[in-house]
Parts: sequence; structure tokens; C-alpha cells
Amino acid sequence: MATDPLPNAEDRCFSDILARRAAAHPGKDALIVVGTDGAEKLRLSYGELHAQVDRYAAGLIQRGLAGRRAMMLFEPGAGFVVAFMACLRAGVTALPCHLAKPGRSTWDRLIAIVRDSDAATILTEEASIPKLAGWFADSPELSSLPMLSPGDLDADPSDIDWRRPSADTPAFLQYTSGSTGAPKGTVVTFGNLIANAAVIGPHCGFDFDAITVCWLPPYHDLGLIGNILQSLLDGALCVLLPPVSLIQNPRRWLETITQYRATISMAPNFAYELCVRRIPAEKRDGLDLSSWRSAVNAAEPIRASTIVGFVEAYRGHGFRAETFRPVYGLAEATLMVSVGDLGRPARMLSVESSAVDSGRIVPASGPGSRLLVGSGKVRAPQRVSIVDPNSHQLCGEGAIGEVWVSGPCVAQGYWRRPEVSAQTFGARLADGQGPFLRTGDLGIVIDDELYITGRIKEVMIVNGRNIYPQDIEGTVQRAHDALKPAGGAVFSIDREDGEAIVVVQEIERSWLATANREDLVSRISEAVFREHDLAVAEVVLTKPETVPKTSAGKIQRVLCRDLYRRGELERAIQGRSARTAPIAVRPADGTSAAGGIPVLIARWAAGRGLQLPSAPGQTFAEAGFDSVSAVELTHFLETELELELDQTLLWTCTTVDSLSQYLAGRRDPGAPTGAAPEPPIAEAANW
Repeated sequence: MATDPLPNAEDRCFSDILARRAAAHPGKDALIVVGTDGAEKLRLSYGELHAQVDRYAAGLIQRGLAGRRAMMLFEPGAGFVVAFMACLRAGVTALPCHLAKPGRSTWDRLIAIVRDSDAATILTEEASIPKLAGWFADSPELSSLPMLSPGDLDADPSDIDWRRPSADTPAFLQYTSGSTGAPKGTVVTFGNLIANAAVIGPHCGFDFDAITVCWLPPYHDLGLIGNILQSLLDGALCVLLPPVSLIQNPRRWLETITQYRATISMAPNFAYELCVRRIPAEKRDGLDLSSWRSAVNAAEPIRASTIVGFVEAYRGHGFRAETFRPVYGLAEATLMVSVGDLGRPARMLSVESSAVDSGRIVPASGPGSRLLVGSGKVRAPQRVSIVDPNSHQLCGEGAIGEVWVSGPCVAQGYWRRPEVSAQTFGARLADGQGPFLRTGDLGIVIDDELYITGRIKEVMIVNGRNIYPQDIEGTVQRAHDALKPAGGAVFSIDREDGEAIVVVQEIERSWLATANREDLVSRISEAVFREHDLAVAEVVLTKPETVPKTSAGKIQRVLCRDLYRRGELERAIQGRSARTAPIAVRPADGTSAAGGIPVLIARWAAGRGLQLPSAPGQTFAEAGFDSVSAVELTHFLETELELELDQTLLWTCTTVDSLSQYLAGRRDPGAPTGAAPEPPIAEAANW
């Protein structure tokens, strides 16, 4: 157990703690970076990490950036960690952002963040600067910001007059997705971080000897706060995997836990579901999960079927039921609000489904019941109240209400949004008690356990009943193997005769070529009627990765409904009973269609049920590829051709011809077609 406990309150500043770790344990491993192939790419000790952070922070101060905001656009890895810790050290308010593919939606969000935050610079890696400069060329707001790499910020820390930030100083701004409005920056202070660390650390199993494996994006709170910062705060070892590795091969996550004997790893519910669905029993050999003592499940909702299925699938590989750690949290509360007890299986409550729809909890079993998964106990110094969202009265025993949170973990509000902040962070009970954070989530506390039952803005009212979309989505996705887990959204639309339910559901990629639409619609409708006594007005079957999600993987039902209303949802197989599109490939010049690269690509596509570009000049995007299929094809080609390829390759080689010519050039360096051109912005925007 812990041999170097959490520092005293007066020493609870992240940069000070990192300095102390480096002085006391300079040789202890702090970060290990693993590639998508499982090979170790980088290892940094606490001494090395602290030295890099201090030099970087000194450069930030010398550039006059202390007290300013800096947008961070990094690939996941050690570079992001060093830059973020340097911002904390220098008093620069970091704006972690997703280094996404080029496109109008990406730029619009970044422009909105720059305007809202008045960012002074963009911090990134040197290799990313030419690419970002090309992407941002047509945006005055983005192109006018200076881009700084670590080489630009390498300075002598001994000449710096270091200033220690106060507890109420903003550490970073966590921006919302902006799917239903302009992005809002949640102001997370140094005091918020330390207060929430006291919740995460002891209740999620962190200590000086802990080892955590993280594939989560570092620009999101669960990856950044729950894994990276908590590990460094407690002197633990953090092993970082590229987020794309989970898409390429879910087994890689479990292999890394096995290899490094990890004790902690966190993920949304869908990641555990992927490990059950996409790793067959015969491919689980060699996995040893016996070291894993805290498997944090932070998705909303947490599904009982996923927990039971994962435990059953990996019980023979050392995984224990008590390893699961369901939690509840949100960015506006820094991260975690409630978390289950270590060494105790997740609590589940069987309740009458119709009673939940009416806002009450009634224990029941058998037909008409459902399982709620507990999200653990609310941990001090936080407080949760279950409140009627209309009257602001405390709910009585057995009544479901909105979850209101108070305490030092609650963030300071939204950056420069006083009116919106007052509505969300300044709620008061009818008797004047407060302020509270209004979460927008519905739940109840039973025997000190918090159960989340839904979300106010997504609750549907059909024939006087409150219907939670998560329940119907689970029913839909269990109706047929072709229906993708965590790939659906259910919402209601207004019609003259009342509310009508619409199901938007992604089809597994391997089923796109063979799925029968009429059969799937029939199964979905029958299952929803059987389990919920509801009629489905329309079923929209879509391609994978069509249903919008947040960076944390949560379904954006409101945005999906808006896309549906505007007719902007791409329907995969509507209007025909089966999709049997042929795969036609024009071989690149000089490449044999019998055994060349185009045939290799076609073989991969056939196994996924995908249609390749068939007409001359047709791009992968025009043929229906998405970012996930592009990454999967790139990974396949890496393995087959034994080449190291950029994961954005299909953004530059946008046709079968150009991709084949580029790969042929890589295999034969003397070939004149071996370069991957940088695409024009207009072409790249198709992605």
C-alpha cells in the first residue's frame, strides 16, 4: 500500500508535489507510453518529467503567458502531459482540446473556444505545426495565434521567480462539446483539483505503488484528471495507450494491463462491452487480469448486462466481480461525485420499470422489472441532494429527482458566462439552502448508494409516462447481433396525436452487406413493444459512428434528434431488404489486380461489408468510409505490409489509386509515387 501519502493541505499544489516526487524518488517511473502495436515507445521517471516540465514552464513565463490562456492541440502522449503540467507550474490556464481531423465542425468549435477564452497561443508539437498551419490558413482567428512547440519554450528554470497559485486560481478550462450551443468552458481551479483528488485517490485504489493503464483521451476529464493527474499526485505509474488502440484492437488494452500488472484502469461502459463482443473466447488466452483491483466504469448509463457479461467472460483470466468500480461524475464537479467501495461488487437494484417511469422506486423482480446499477456512495466533502426540479423541494423517500451537488469539488462556473453559471451552479432549495450545482441528471439515493435513472432533457413523455431513452436503447441493441452496442439514440418527436418515439441505431460494420432491413425493424419494434409496451414510430438504421457522441463516448440524443429533423442522418440500408453492393477496384498503374495492394484493400473491405470507391477519382469518404473504418484499414495495412503508417493516411491518400501508389512507394523507396501529398483544405474537409 501507499508509502508516500497525499501531502498535507498546505502542500497540495500539483507542481509543488511533482517537484517533491522528483526530489524524493527521481528514478521512479512516472510515465510509460505504449504504441498501438504494444511496443514501449517512451519511459519517463519523476526526475526526468519534472526537469522537462520546469524548462517548459520557464519558457511559458519568459514569453509573458502567465495569467493567460493557452489552447493545447497535442496527440495523446507524454508531450501533452509535459505541456499541461508546465501550464500548471507557470500559472497559464490550459485549454485542452481535441486535435481532430480537418473539417468545418472542428474549426468552428476551436474558433468558438478561442473567442470565448481569448486564448493567447496554441501549444503543440513541432511536427504538428505545418499541418495545423495548413488547416487554419482560412481562419483568421486560428491562423493569427502563435503556435509554440517544446523547442520554442526550452528555458533555464533557475532564473524564474516562481509564483505559487492560490486555491481559487483557474487551473484549466474544460470546454463542453457545444453540440447544442456555443462551447462553455468549465472553470476548474487548483482547489477543485485537490479536493476531487481526495475523492478519487483512496476510493479508486490510487497509492504510491499503483499502476494505471489509460487509453482515454487526455483532453477529457476522465483521462486527464482521473488517470494522469491522479497518478502523478499519488506518485503512481501511468501507462498511456493511444485512444485509437481500443478501436483497432480492444485486446490491446487488456494485454497492456496484463503486461504491466496494472492495478487501475478506467473506461466508459462501451469499452467493457467491446471486450466482450469483439474478443472471442479463443482469443482471450494469455490474458491475466488478476492484478486489476479497480476497474472504474464511468459511462452513463452503466449497464448491468455489461458488468455481468464482462465478469463472466474474464473470470477465468483473474478478473473478479469486486474489481468493478461504478462511479458518477461530471466536468462541472471537476470529475467524481460518487464511487463504489473497494472490494465490493457493484450494487444492483431490481425495480418496477413502470414505477421508475412515474418517478418512483418500487422493488420488483420478474417481468416488468429492470436492474439499476449503483454509482457508489457520495464521498465527503461533497453533498448530494435529490430535488424536485420544478418546485426545488427535497424529494421524499422513494421519489426520483434531479441530482444537485455542493462542495469544494464543484467548479467555479462557466468562463465569462455569469447568467448561465448562475442557472447551473447557483441553484437554491425552496428554503434558500445553497448554492448547488444542477446536474440535469435524475436519480435517487438508497442506503447511501446513488442510482442514476436518466436525464431531464432527454426524458420522453408518451401517454403520460416518463420514458428514459437509455432503457429502450438497451432493448434495441439486444434485439439482434447486427445492432451495435452503445451505437443508438432514442428520442421523441412532437406529432399532432402526441409524442412519437424514433429509434436511430447503428449497424455493425460486418453486417452492412447482409443485414435485412425489414427483419431488423421488425425485431426492434417487437422487442420495444414486448419490454416497454410502446410503439416505435420510426426506425432509422445507420452506418457505424453516425450517431453523435461526446468526447467521452456519451450519446448526444438532442443533437441526434436535430439531425433527424433536418434529414441529415445517413440511412445505411433503408429502402431495400439487403445491401449487396459490389466491390470494384481499379488497380493503380503498374499494380497487378491479382495480387497487388488494391486486392489486399478489397479483401479487407469484403470482410467488413464495406464498399470501396469504384468510379475513377471517387474518394473513400464518398464511398461511405468514416474515421473509424479509415483507422481500421490503416491498421490492417500496417500489419499486412509491415509498415509504420500515419493514422491520418486516408485524409491524404483519398482514393484507392493514390493509396496504392503511396504504399507501393513505401515498399520500394525508389518508386516515384512514394510520397503522400498534403490534401487541399477543401478535399480534407470532406472528412
